[in-house]
Amino acid sequence: NGDVPDSRLSGDFLRPGDLIFCVDGGARHALQLGLKPDRLIGDFDSIDRVELEKLTADGVPVDRFPAEKDQTDLELSLRQACQEKPDCIIIVGAFGGRPDHMLGNVMMFTQPEFSHIKTVLLEGDTQITFLYSGRSLTADGTAGDIVSLIPLSPVVTEVHLSGVRWPLRGETLSIGVSRTISNVLTEDKSELKITSGTLAVMYKGRGRGFIE
Repeated sequence: NGDVPDSRLSGDFLRPGDLIFCVDGGARHALQLGLKPDRLIGDFDSIDRVELEKLTADGVPVDRFPAEKDQTDLELSLRQACQEKPDCIIIVGAFGGRPDHMLGNVMMFTQPEFSHIKTVLLEGDTQITFLYSGRSLTADGTAGDIVSLIPLSPVVTEVHLSGVRWPLRGETLSIGVSRTISNVLTEDKSELKITSGTLAVMYKGRGRGFIE
């Protein structure tokens, strides 16, 4: 139920056959894109009752949870999505103007059980994805786009970042240090890899970023 200021951009990343799980009031964004949800998940405190009844009548499966629970609707939805064994999960509208939800949504991916699936949080021209020990990422963008690296573990070792104004060559990054905020692409592609640790990687620009 976050903001989706550029529905066209969000829609451009959908491919035929993708499953669309709507988290509570997020269903309205799918409807605005002309998409029928494959599943509705949440406590439904932020969806219009008429819309919910219509989608239910159209046969959309509903997973309803109590408002008082130990996980957010998004975490419950993410666990449900992981059961489908996807190659990638794109979460649209994950920021939503709520700093507590945004920070919680990012820190959620420090849980090891979510590390085996590539996940991208997408809102407008900003993406956040996650890089884990021994893995790599390629950003597909344009010169001038912004890439920021934010350690989510105490240290992240052997960080290599190319195609940017300030490249990294085997650096160790520590949590809480702001050194790697707002790097700038100088080429159409930027390569990133690490040896150990967990990074949140933020990309801002008009390219596809980390979504293949």
